[in-house]
Amino acid sequence: MEFLLDQHSSPNFSIITPRDPAQRGAQLSVRLHGKGRSVCDALKERGVICDWREPDILRAAPVPLYNTFSDAFAFVETFIPIVEA
Repeated sequence: MEFLLDQHSSPNFSIITPRDPAQRGAQLSVRLHGKGRSVCDALKERGVICDWREPDILRAAPVPLYNTFSDAFAFVETFIPIVEA
């Protein structure tokens, strides 16, 4: 998902998950700039399961055993319009 999100530069979010695979786990953490929890709530309304951490962190966990590339692509295609609205 990192690669897909990198294709959409925006002042509204930044990826805070370390880029080095040895320094990260299975989740992707995104800092939302000025959007708050409403993005997480809007994703959940559209069937996207994610996690919110105050004050401004959205977490998604694309697990290879359960999620496909299509799932990751669908997340990004759902996330971008919400965060840019």
